Amino acid sequence: MAAALGTTTLLLFRRLGPVLHPKHDVFNEIQLHPSGTGGALIAINETEGRQGLEGPYSPAGPEWWLKATPSNLTRAILAAELQSPDPEALAVKWSNVLERELTNGIGGVPTIPLDIGSLRFVSARDGRGEGLGGIDLAITDRKRVLEAAMARGLHTDDGVVHICGTRFYLVQA
Repeated sequence: MAAALGTTTLLLFRRLGPVLHPKHDVFNEIQLHPSGTGGALIAINETEGRQGLEGPYSPAGPEWWLKATPSNLTRAILAAELQSPDPEALAVKWSNVLERELTNGIGGVPTIPLDIGSLRFVSARDGRGEGLGGIDLAITDRKRVLEAAMARGLHTDDGVVHICGTRFYLVQA
């Protein structure tokens, strides 16, 4: 895995604090603790033979992707939203750690495009402090998802479902 990561990233990892290297049989992984990265745990992994998303992933079990196939309502995870008192600084830090370009997304929000999806950095506004604030989901029937959420007693507003403090943004697919 070291060959897949840039020298700058490896040097930065050593300064970030706790780094975990879980041992798995078919893929390599590095986990960086939020105390060093800010916002959330960063897990970077690669599958032996670079088999892509449908390759082996030990923590999820064999053929995990067969169980994770999008439903007829949810098609994909499009983005993760990290909130912080200083979203710009957190975005710069993550951009450096991931060696990914930092761009201005919709409304000038700091955004890091990923191979699949993106990371968006916003001001912490819900009293929970720095961390995962929300997830964008591509859905096929927004009305049906909102009705199901309300039937389960979940808080919803303006196309957003709130579960355990996390905002799930429903993006029509």
